[in-house]
Amino acid sequence: TGSPVEELEDGLLEKMRALSDQATNALDKAELMWHVEREATSDPLTGIANRRLLRSRLEAVMGDPAADGRRPALLFIDLDGFKQVNDTLGHGIGDELLRTVAVRLRRNTRTDDLVARLGGDEFTVLLSSVSGPEDALDIGRQLMTVLSQPTFIDGHRLQVRCSIGVVMIDSGDRTPLQVLSDADAAMYGAKKSGGNRCA
Repeated sequence: TGSPVEELEDGLLEKMRALSDQATNALDKAELMWHVEREATSDPLTGIANRRLLRSRLEAVMGDPAADGRRPALLFIDLDGFKQVNDTLGHGIGDELLRTVAVRLRRNTRTDDLVARLGGDEFTVLLSSVSGPEDALDIGRQLMTVLSQPTFIDGHRLQVRCSIGVVMIDSGDRTPLQVLSDADAAMYGAKKSGGNRCA
């Protein structure tokens, strides 16, 4: 402020410097831990949640009893014909398409839903709460419509078709792996029926 500084007690300035250094170190460690946790729970290509975080969230919702008759549900999404994109246009365009799918899923789900990529062209959406199977199927169909909007990547017009398996989740009756397996089976049922549908 421009006013004279009174003489500091001997060693006080050094103590303040030491405290400042400790605080800086603590903040650096906290930031490092945040980055490590983020890398461990997010998909490196798309930035959305990965399989590990999905399983953790599945365990959490399966441990909670349903409120007001509403239950969580899992959508298992597989892109129809994605291999052709990689084979004909290259992995760079395929990767960009996967990023686009991730962005569209995130933008069109609720903040308390979890969008995750399991690997390859497989995604999931953990719906925190739905009124029943029809509600979950409706959300799946809405996401199919959003994903089917054409996208342009490096001058190529791409349109995503997908098959979606829908599974309702009850507390404590299955393991997260069983829920994933059931959703995967439902998705394959949709694919065998011609694809581009929910089952």
